[in-house]
Amino acid sequence: MRSSGRRIVPGRPFVAAYLSKHDTYDDLTDPVTPEVLQWLDTELKRATGRS
Repeated sequence: MRSSGRRIVPGRPFVAAYLSKHDTYDDLTDPVTPEVLQWLDTELKRATGRS
């Protein structure tokens, strides 16, 4: 993540739990917002073909 310049937004509980135990990722982590959760839900539905 660091070398690509990307950020981590823990939109799923297991990701958030992992990150909460590993503070070495704090500099790469952004907060989860309602907009992020909506985007993630839309993308997951698109990827799985759900409506």
